[in-house]
Amino acid sequence: MRPHSAVYLRGLLAVLIGISLAWAVWTFAAILFVDGLSMLDIASILVFSLLALWLAQSFWSHMAGMVRETRRRFGSRPPPAILGEGPRVALLMPIYNEEVQGVFARIAAMWEDLQAHGQAERFDIFILSDTNDPEIWLQEIEAWRQLRLGLEAGGRVFYRRRLNNSRRKIGNLDDFVGRWGGHYGYIVPLDADSLVGAETLIELVARMDAQPAVGLIQVPPKLIKGRTLFARSLQFAGEMVGNINAAGVSAWSGPDGNYWGHNAIIRMSAFADLCGLPTFPGRPPFGGDILSHDFVEAALLRRGGFEVRIADDLGQSYEEPPPGIEDYLSRDRRWCQGNLQHVRVLAARDLRLTSRLHIFIGIMAYLTAPIWLVFLLLSAAQGFELAYGTPIYFTEEMPFPVLPSSVAKEAERLLFITLGWLFLPKILGACLAIAEPSRRRLLGGAPAIVLSFVLEIVISVLLAPIMMLKQTWFVLSILLGGVIDWRPQRRDSDNSSIMALQRRFLLVQSIGIAAAVAIWFLARPLFWWLLPVCLGPAIAPYLVACLESKAIGDWLRRHNLLLTQEEAGPVTVIERLDQWRAKLSIPSSKELLQSVLIDPRTQELHIELLQGQYGRCDGTIAAIAGHVGPGTLNKGDLLDLLADPDTLRSVKQAAWTYWSEEALEAALAVRGKPALGTGAASAA
Repeated sequence: MRPHSAVYLRGLLAVLIGISLAWAVWTFAAILFVDGLSMLDIASILVFSLLALWLAQSFWSHMAGMVRETRRRFGSRPPPAILGEGPRVALLMPIYNEEVQGVFARIAAMWEDLQAHGQAERFDIFILSDTNDPEIWLQEIEAWRQLRLGLEAGGRVFYRRRLNNSRRKIGNLDDFVGRWGGHYGYIVPLDADSLVGAETLIELVARMDAQPAVGLIQVPPKLIKGRTLFARSLQFAGEMVGNINAAGVSAWSGPDGNYWGHNAIIRMSAFADLCGLPTFPGRPPFGGDILSHDFVEAALLRRGGFEVRIADDLGQSYEEPPPGIEDYLSRDRRWCQGNLQHVRVLAARDLRLTSRLHIFIGIMAYLTAPIWLVFLLLSAAQGFELAYGTPIYFTEEMPFPVLPSSVAKEAERLLFITLGWLFLPKILGACLAIAEPSRRRLLGGAPAIVLSFVLEIVISVLLAPIMMLKQTWFVLSILLGGVIDWRPQRRDSDNSSIMALQRRFLLVQSIGIAAAVAIWFLARPLFWWLLPVCLGPAIAPYLVACLESKAIGDWLRRHNLLLTQEEAGPVTVIERLDQWRAKLSIPSSKELLQSVLIDPRTQELHIELLQGQYGRCDGTIAAIAGHVGPGTLNKGDLLDLLADPDTLRSVKQAAWTYWSEEALEAALAVRGKPALGTGAASAA
């Protein structure tokens, strides 16, 4: 893209958005003005204006992305990059009480993929743990040990666990930068469910080498590996419009792009100099640590003079979707608080206008939910007024009757255009998938794409009002001072019972049923128009149960529905992930705990990995563990014990005296060969 093309495109989009907004608001006002404007009408116009602005900007951004994506898909592709000498690169995976097997299988898959491309020389991988569950902590160490035995990594896959996990992920990355950042020219932050292919990693490094003015390049992540109906619908929606959306944002952002927190490459020196995040004064939710750091860091890099780019032309950047709507909502609640907190960032000095726009769009992504709800309530009130109000044909100012005129055509036109803003990007995305022969085959053929498209639309329509109600509550609870805890994300569905789901979605279901009954009796002409809005909440528990079903998701996959390209055309790095998932064998937590208390090699490796971050353990805890065994200790006591080297060694001595031969033999049998050197993070 030429240097100023993004500026020209922003100007064009601003004109198109302005024209679209003006037409929509004028048409809506004209419809309401047919019998005079009331205060209710004026309120409806104001609220509609905000929603029309939101829909128009989203639509035209997608249209810009559609043009860019079409050119890319039917154009020629450059040859793969080859790296020469240059700064070292650290792949950073911060984790917090995650599912261990998946995390370490992804690490292994990425490293093997780099080796297979002959480009691993410049890369190191760091697993940065903030885990505070002692059992998961031991599993992480064991999985890391197995990786070092099974990978030809030459001591290049490092593990570090923080004893004090202050400031969450931000503090975790800050700790890495302060300790080891000087060894690396670039970092690639990953999420626990991230997977990036070697070709993409190599290309990112090559672009950073060639463009010293670039501080960050974000690769849009694509959803894969979901099995439930909900996860598969998210994946298919991403397949249809995910890259179109990213291409649109990339086109109008240009060098003023954004950062989504993972699957990106960052220039280490720029990040260290410019991206130290403050702690906001005051109490959470608006004070305290910044929860959503990514948008802010992109804005700070841009303020410091570095370009921030979105590489929508690169693939093999993946993450996994939440398995169910409850997991999605749990994550969404955290993002909602983080984005609303950005209100304080908007006023920061010297930020570029486009950076403020990215932040504002993030805030509006959550404020639109209560705005939609207010608009629906105002529409229902107008329907009630039309149904039960007394028409006035004569006024004191006019000597002849004022008769209402029909605005049915205008209303139909406005409805059609509004629905087009909502659904046309998805329709065009499906058309693009059908038009590309190789992609069409991978997605099951044109009929399968059309059926999948219809199914995804139905799911989206049913879920939209549930999301609206939930996000409205998120916004209200945050404004009222509600604060969230830092909890690990659930990566798999637990198939909750209908009774449990009815308890958790009772309020949503009650609102849906009450709204449908009220509309039927008070504004019946609007009932069939508003039924889609009421239906999803009214059947919420059953809908959620259906969406969490792996059986339905697997059935759809077998019948080539809701497919992604990666499912039909295997990608090497994904195949490596599956192989390592099967290869890693993690003993039980009880066996690992006994091993670290008894086996000298295991214990000394564990102590070395503490890297001087020692805790203190109560003598009573040590005595219980040494004489009776660790089975009676709670997780807090186990954490204290595992962080205290002196106490661990004393427990080992006591255990060899008091434990039975069977227990000692079982503990020693957990691990076979010792790890090939510790490779603790300090070795970097």
